Amino acid sequence: MSVEQRATRHIAALALAEEGFRVLPCHTPTDGGCSCGEAGCESCGKHPRTARGCKDATSDPGQIDVWWTRWPDANIGVATGEELHVIDIDGHEAQASFDALCREHGPLPPTRVQRTGRDGGRQLWYRPPGQTALRGRRLLSNVDTRGEGGYVIAAPSLHKSGRTYEWEIPDAPLEELPAWVVEKLSTPRSAGANGNAAELPEQHPSTATDPTWLRRVEGLGRLALPDELEKLAAHSTDPATGRGTALYAAAARLGRIVGGDGLDLQATWTALEESGRRLGLGDDEVERSVERGLQEGMSDPLTPGALPDRPLPAPEQRPAATNGSGPVHAAGAAGEGRPLEDSAGWPTLSTSSLPAFPLDALPGDITRWVEAVAEETQTPPDLAAVAALGVLAAAALGAAIVDCGAWKEELVLYQLAVMPSGERKSPVLREALAPLRAIESERRKESAAGVRQRRLRKETLEARERKLVAKAGEQLGEEEAFEEELERIGAELEKIGEPHQPRLLADDATPEALAGLLARHKRIAVLAAEAPLVDNLIGRYDSSKSANLHLVCAAYSGEPTRIDRRRGDPEELDRPLMAITLTVQPHVLSNLIEHPIARAQGLVARFAYSLPESRMGARRIDVLPASREPHQAWEAIVRRITSLNPLTELTEPSSVSSVSTSVVEVLVLSLSPKSSQLLRELRAELEPRLKVEGDLRPVADWIAKHPGRVARIAGLLHLAAHEAATPIGEDTMRGALRIGEYFLAHSVAALTTPDELTRRALRWLAAREEPTVTQRDLHRGPLNSRGSAGEAQELVAALIEACALRPHAAPESDARGGRPPSPVYKINPHLK
Repeated sequence: MSVEQRATRHIAALALAEEGFRVLPCHTPTDGGCSCGEAGCESCGKHPRTARGCKDATSDPGQIDVWWTRWPDANIGVATGEELHVIDIDGHEAQASFDALCREHGPLPPTRVQRTGRDGGRQLWYRPPGQTALRGRRLLSNVDTRGEGGYVIAAPSLHKSGRTYEWEIPDAPLEELPAWVVEKLSTPRSAGANGNAAELPEQHPSTATDPTWLRRVEGLGRLALPDELEKLAAHSTDPATGRGTALYAAAARLGRIVGGDGLDLQATWTALEESGRRLGLGDDEVERSVERGLQEGMSDPLTPGALPDRPLPAPEQRPAATNGSGPVHAAGAAGEGRPLEDSAGWPTLSTSSLPAFPLDALPGDITRWVEAVAEETQTPPDLAAVAALGVLAAAALGAAIVDCGAWKEELVLYQLAVMPSGERKSPVLREALAPLRAIESERRKESAAGVRQRRLRKETLEARERKLVAKAGEQLGEEEAFEEELERIGAELEKIGEPHQPRLLADDATPEALAGLLARHKRIAVLAAEAPLVDNLIGRYDSSKSANLHLVCAAYSGEPTRIDRRRGDPEELDRPLMAITLTVQPHVLSNLIEHPIARAQGLVARFAYSLPESRMGARRIDVLPASREPHQAWEAIVRRITSLNPLTELTEPSSVSSVSTSVVEVLVLSLSPKSSQLLRELRAELEPRLKVEGDLRPVADWIAKHPGRVARIAGLLHLAAHEAATPIGEDTMRGALRIGEYFLAHSVAALTTPDELTRRALRWLAAREEPTVTQRDLHRGPLNSRGSAGEAQELVAALIEACALRPHAAPESDARGGRPPSPVYKINPHLK
């Protein structure tokens, strides 16, 4: 969907609100079904995006801006009730039946009419008499009305057929609903069991003030409605199986949740009626069963004490970033997760930058190296600091674990530093990797002769083995004469294994190649300034085969796994380990976090994210070479940690070049009592923020690994500055916690808020004096007149989503022709 189409819906919603209608955002049909993501969605493109459905409908332009900047492609729902009653005619046959009804009772006055996406579908909009809210009901088969507690989808929304809703006469005034229609709507629907009219009670807004209660009952509604519909779908259509009773019982159970304000009445009623028709019930029986069931349930609404004591899903909401992580929406009242708004309806925003990497949390020699590299390359220190942590993890890979008391952590880090092209990421990573590459080169040269000898010995033994097998085949009955020598050869071949030179680093690899590297070396580090690894993992070339991510996820914690080979038996890896640090462009981050399999299997949660601020435009041109002392000190640290690692030490030429981790004695780093207490305090501080209403709930998968990540960082800092045999001290753990706070802020921003370009544009807008801005201005300003018009449109869309811009009426075209006017947008005054 283009920016113009999104803006059109946004403007249309505001226009309806200006007329006094209450609007709400609804889901949208997509190529794969519905934007809600539910397979086979029964209400594709028609059900509300907000948790409370049409009870959230409003004519407040500020709230509408919040919704349509968060969901720019949202369909427009318009609540019905006191200000609006709609007759919904569902196709040509329904129109013919309704025309006959009108001939019987009298013609309808001309009013505002819209065409729906269904062939022949029309909706007639009327005013209820005296602004008296009337409940919607069925007039004929496929002719319904929408009244109190209901809503309709309005133009220019998209129908699941691919067509859009359109006005026949866009600005026609609403006429009053004819008296004969009012009479039909006011007539009792049916009789209850006692002979009295079975009118449905009104759904009043909840009087509960406890936000936790409201969220839990709404969460229960999101669980219960699809569950009941699934049960009805599985029910037999045989008339002898109690179809009407099953429908009534489902309506009664859901009615209790409706009465407790956990479900929308109109949406629940409509869904139950559709399920009843699929069971083969007639319209009258469907209407009677649903109405009586809902009445029964709503007369005994759920109360806080009746809620189940189990986790419930959170309402869909855009999480507020914390700790200075980009544009931050101030927390709404009662934890609703909405931006605070001024009198004009604009959300309150902050353009504060993300926190800088706490360099003083690193050991002194590493801090000095980071500062030297940042100065030499004129890059943000964050980049070199993250690269340093990645190299420390690669050097220590397999050497030690951190004993956290109740659990243990490998010294593995997965990191993603995100910066646009041209930010000199490669030179920084090259400087960080120099010691490891030198060590790897030295190890390979020193082992070359031994590897050649073992390969030659292996080939000789295999040739001898083949000859013995051939002879045994020729001398049937005398196999025993060859068994002893064949066993000796087999034992020696098993001891030799697969001779290979030591390998510490891999630049780019497919999942299959990584499996081979881990099978040979038991651990591998990938530190690269490009994105091929991420592309390969999430299926750049074939999304249908996206990703065998299991091995990469297992290697984060050294989980035992099995590698299947095309030839030969599968190989069991008892402790595969990887260290990954990548410096990538923003689109790579987007591809990763939006990939459903990468998120579901936990790959996204395993990465720590860094979003350094660019120095481009403020970099010094003439930079003198720095002293080599920081680089020498850095190399000494890396070499010392590498020497602790039995997997990177050379073995005797006659032995296998890599040692099975099952027979390697691994260092165990313990925590001092104070360090252990600090780690417990971190866990205790994070846990309440993971509640349904908590600010970290939307990134709960990432937070689950954060305490362990901090412990890993503490272990690496300890090895870099202290003797391995001593416990990890308080100062080291406090340094790790500060680095953890940095990664927390940046990772929340990476997973929930705009990218670096959008943040830069926000600061540019904050410095602008004019109250409006054009798309052309943004192309000339934050984009520096570079890039295409499409990129400028994408930036506009990002700024609208960040609640920084609002569509404004475009200037009229010049009658003399020439360049068309650029779209105009209002700037959020809170950015001033």
